[in-house]
Amino acid sequence: MNTLSTSINNLMHNWKDLSTSIQYIENQDTKFPIEIEGIHGSLFSYFLAEISRYNKLKSVYSKNNGGIESYSISSSDVLIVVPTEHEANDLYVDIQTIIPDSEVYVFPSWGAVPYKSIAKGSVVFGKRAGVLSKILDNNINSVIKQIPRFFIVTQRTFMSPLPNPLYLKKQSFKISKNDKINTIKIADKLSSLGFIRVPRVSVRGEFSLRGEVLDIFLPCDDNATRIIFDFDTIEAIKSFEIEDQTTINNINSVLIYPLKEVIWTKENITTINSKLDEYQSSSVNNDTSSDVSSDFSIHLPFTESAISLKDKMIEELTTLGQSEGEELLYGFLWNNDFSILDYFDKSSLVLFYDYDRQKNALLSIKREFDGMYRRSREIAPILPPDLMLNNYNILLEKISRCLLFKTISTIDEDSSVEKEEELEENILVSSKEDNKIKLESEPSRSFFGNINYLKDEMERLQKDNWNIFIFTDNENQN
Repeated sequence: MNTLSTSINNLMHNWKDLSTSIQYIENQDTKFPIEIEGIHGSLFSYFLAEISRYNKLKSVYSKNNGGIESYSISSSDVLIVVPTEHEANDLYVDIQTIIPDSEVYVFPSWGAVPYKSIAKGSVVFGKRAGVLSKILDNNINSVIKQIPRFFIVTQRTFMSPLPNPLYLKKQSFKISKNDKINTIKIADKLSSLGFIRVPRVSVRGEFSLRGEVLDIFLPCDDNATRIIFDFDTIEAIKSFEIEDQTTINNINSVLIYPLKEVIWTKENITTINSKLDEYQSSSVNNDTSSDVSSDFSIHLPFTESAISLKDKMIEELTTLGQSEGEELLYGFLWNNDFSILDYFDKSSLVLFYDYDRQKNALLSIKREFDGMYRRSREIAPILPPDLMLNNYNILLEKISRCLLFKTISTIDEDSSVEKEEELEENILVSSKEDNKIKLESEPSRSFFGNINYLKDEMERLQKDNWNIFIFTDNENQN
């Protein structure tokens, strides 16, 4: 069926400048990072669609030609870094609409305010652990049937330390149809991962085991999963509606992951307690000096109130397995050595959406963390900003394949006829030396309620033989 969406996709696919740019990006000899200008609004998602199309064709070609393939399956996973949650949510909707056969995940942040604790048992814990586990689960059997996967994170989340990916991978496991299963061991394993056993599953984070049926509601899923087995063999796996128990669809396997990024075993509690004690003993004791207390690269000791709260947290982690504010210690458990980049294949593309804005936001992020640390450290055992945020520029240097989407033009314009003709033949002729790509496109317009201006603009477009489509929220706006 020919729809507006397919028409736009075909138009984008036939845009010579775009296809030439993607071929340049995917060339093995291309050097990164690459700065890209001219991609505005939803055009970014169409760019992703063309990247996915090219990757799939390349993987199919490689598969059909046999031999050892340097192209990794996980290299088609794309990490997208956006300025804020607002852009993350908008981009999530755009990609789902424009690339309906893709998997799109937004990696949740710990909230908009630095050093503010998340409530115990919040669904954010499970969703974060789920997204990280899905990134690590990149063993797809068929390259041809591969589904493109996009993972969206905010700038602050990108800079935040994370647990060791090997640790989280060991905690996760996959259950597939026809697998052998030990119901007693699987129930114990789910409990150790933080899931609560109940008679009937109703909310995320619960599981039930009744006879030969295991129900589990994973935090990242919209529906619960039912695993049916015959003695010790899995017979079927289904997703179902929790209200009326009706089956939605059959699936071949399900990825089980912990309910939190860190499960507080005795070993982990001992480790974090000793690390906090080590931090306290190595910190600067004289924090009365204004020079010292204003420089948070110099580690200040915990106050008496903070030490008291730290002891309470350790006690709760030991007895309950959870404590308010525990998420602030996750990265420190592994010396802040890991970021979300460590969860991806080295050949995966990392895209920075609105890169100019992200660069400009670095100073304000630092000031906000400094200010909140100054206020919060008086009562809570929190770590200074340099232990809560990785260096943005250093992270950029670690990325093998990086695209920087800029909104401020930096490529010098050349109005000569010769240059324009040369660019028409190859858009990258003027850009290869400094690794910059410029695509000519017009950004979206806002008329700010000026109906007359809108009418004049529409009349002008109609005179130029444009077809205009108007979409409304409801019939009253027609």
